[in-house]
Amino acid sequence: EIERRGMEEVGIYRVSGVATDIQALKTAFDTNNKDVSVMMSEMDVNAIAGTLKLYFRELPEPLFTDELYPNFAGGI
Repeated sequence: EIERRGMEEVGIYRVSGVATDIQALKTAFDTNNKDVSVMMSEMDVNAIAGTLKLYFRELPEPLFTDELYPNFAGGI
């Protein structure tokens, strides 16, 4: 959905979405709600991006793990 609607938006990951929309999407994803795609089509793309950022923040282990971080940093 972000790729479909958000690529023309300026600051897609910097502009915050509405907190209630983000929480509603998070709850829908957590409960495996079948209407998530309908919900996303009706929401602002910044709320969808905010939900994605929230997902990454709440991961039990970061994508760039402490063990592999020096390799990632060296690659930059």
